[in-house]
Amino acid sequence: HSSHRITWTARNTGYSAYGAPTNKRILRRGIAHCVVLENRIIEEWLVRDELALVRQLGFDEIALAKRMARVDAIRNASSPVQVGAAEIDRLEGQLPPKLPAPSSDGFDVEDFVRSLFQEIWNWRLLSRVHAYYTASPTAFVSTARKLEGKGAYQHFVLTLLAAFPDAGVSVDHICWIGSGSNVKIAVRWTLQGTHVGTGWYGDPTGQRVKLMCISHLELEAGRIAREYTVYDEFALLKQIHAPAPGEL
Repeated sequence: HSSHRITWTARNTGYSAYGAPTNKRILRRGIAHCVVLENRIIEEWLVRDELALVRQLGFDEIALAKRMARVDAIRNASSPVQVGAAEIDRLEGQLPPKLPAPSSDGFDVEDFVRSLFQEIWNWRLLSRVHAYYTASPTAFVSTARKLEGKGAYQHFVLTLLAAFPDAGVSVDHICWIGSGSNVKIAVRWTLQGTHVGTGWYGDPTGQRVKLMCISHLELEAGRIAREYTVYDEFALLKQIHAPAPGEL
């Protein structure tokens, strides 16, 4: 497995998927997670910070998302993707929540990661940030946000969940390098939820969304000192503003 951060720099002098040339310089970050067999990539998950790119190009992100979502819906009208409206699988019904059973007596990376996402994201125990992060962590997240300190990180999680109050997170893959509790971890995870709250993404639309995310976590003595998380917020906007079948 290879999970690596990428930075693109360029000047927009040609037509793109977003429109005519703007002649503006851009810097876009991303993370690619690959499966390599005999020195060739056979599977790849690529997440790019597209909303940062759209903003740097100077486009109206909401108008552009609505237009592109409509084009995508028309193209896929013959085979629409059915999105369920059932309850997000976040908790075990009315049963008390449970953590994954520890797999060892010492520090276990997979236990650490799964417990972190379960407690902070699924159970909404934002105070548990203090248990998983160092005293002064730094996090770089999508749309060129740099978060300094645990309070800023808690605000980031809370604001995202405010837009999707029923959001649930699943951890899809974990790999790491290093040993003991000083390791670098790559986590691929999925967030699903319904846009029924206010926040970064405007008035509620009631749309169900699904978002692929990749995080790099750098641990020092068993706590996260630095985090790099990328997800495609422009793809999220397109899901939020996708037209209903009767609106095509």
